[in-house]
Amino acid sequence: MAFYLNPIKERLYREKERIFNELEKARVSGDRKRINDLSKAYEESLDKINEIENMEKALNVLHNPKKDKTKLKPDAKWVEKVIAEVRDNGWNPIIDYGVRVNIEPLKELKILLPAADRVK
Repeated sequence: MAFYLNPIKERLYREKERIFNELEKARVSGDRKRINDLSKAYEESLDKINEIENMEKALNVLHNPKKDKTKLKPDAKWVEKVIAEVRDNGWNPIIDYGVRVNIEPLKELKILLPAADRVK
């Protein structure tokens, strides 16, 4: 996970710093239009950083086994049992369980686009 996210985070942090430095220069020069444009760009960069950090937190929750396992009723359906297994043991997709089961923990953490909710 860090292998993929760290380069993105580093790029976003560099971009934020670059925009911040340009914004400071614009403030010194008093260029109001440039200040406004750079302020918006700076806020967008902070939003992107926040989004990637939230994604990283969600992925950490997803990949780490849960301490408190899901408590199911004795008459729980097979699909409920295997979703709990995949979710509780740290997400490691089991190909034999199919998309429906393996995608559910991702949907629960809102990692996927809303269109994924159609998979039932």
